[in-house]
Amino acid sequence: MLLEKIFLPLPQKKQTSMKKIAFILTFLSLFFMPTKAQELNALLIELDRCVEQKEQYRTPRHHRIDSLKVMLRTTQGTKLSHVYEALYQQYSHFCTDSALFYLDCLGNLPEMKEDTGRRIQVELNRAEQLAIMGAYNDAEGIVNSLAPEQKDTPTRTRYYHVCRTIYGWMADYMRNTPTLSSQLLQKTHLYRDSIINIEQDEISRDVVKADYLLASNRENEVKAVLNKHIGQAKNEQKSYIYFILSETSRVQNNREDQMRYLALAAIEDLQRGVTEYAALPILANLLMERGDIERAYNYLFCSLEDANYCNAKLRSVEISEIFPIIEKAYKQKEREARSDRKNGKRRR
Repeated sequence: MLLEKIFLPLPQKKQTSMKKIAFILTFLSLFFMPTKAQELNALLIELDRCVEQKEQYRTPRHHRIDSLKVMLRTTQGTKLSHVYEALYQQYSHFCTDSALFYLDCLGNLPEMKEDTGRRIQVELNRAEQLAIMGAYNDAEGIVNSLAPEQKDTPTRTRYYHVCRTIYGWMADYMRNTPTLSSQLLQKTHLYRDSIINIEQDEISRDVVKADYLLASNRENEVKAVLNKHIGQAKNEQKSYIYFILSETSRVQNNREDQMRYLALAAIEDLQRGVTEYAALPILANLLMERGDIERAYNYLFCSLEDANYCNAKLRSVEISEIFPIIEKAYKQKEREARSDRKNGKRRR
């Protein structure tokens, strides 16, 4: 009887009234729900703030570096290698010259000669930094000198990641030479496949899997692979996820989503305090095409400044190709604004 009372049908008038209320609530939720354009605008405002305050995001990194350098003065013996390694990690994707300097310090320690595993890790890190600098032949020479089948699983995984990065960047750099670029992309694709088969970390594996799907013209499968990880991903993983989603949207000709994911990736990059990144300059170019010249100029100037600080050659080249166009448009807009102000004063 109790269940019957609970599930008794409502009177007709009350049912009609409830339907009206549900309709009104649905209408209001749609009316006040932010559109994709509003969401993008909010993200760009947040990104403006990140660009303006980028040095504040880098302050903790500078403090960690300063603290580690103080430790160097009093650290001796085997503990010294851990300080050098920590300094390398702080400078990686931030200031390549300094990263290489501390890798050299680490590699020259006496104990490193006897530790094959750590010595290989140093060489892989060196190859990655050289690739960031654009020294692709040197980077390729290092990875070719290391036989992956002789390494343990974590080292082999790291090896495949570095090779995938090197050949991917080489392909981007050689994009004006289609035949060579295609060959490099094929190598990149093979290393993606190797990573998928061996990577133990689920998020890292799925990031590479999504990249693999995108390169295989299976872009419609990418979001299902990546969206489930957005809440759990940390640091550079989240930046990679947003960037691959932006590339997926580009292939699908969805410009609004492409810009939204680029903005999310750029915010992550700047808040992590790194200076080597890809999303912000691409977003700047899209904003230029949309007529948002001042914002495009600010984003691209920030990107160029950071790429030069990091000594990231590929990023510098990519930015240099579009910076003169945006700079010209920005200066033209400034001239027009000054002319308008001058004419306004004359009318008064």
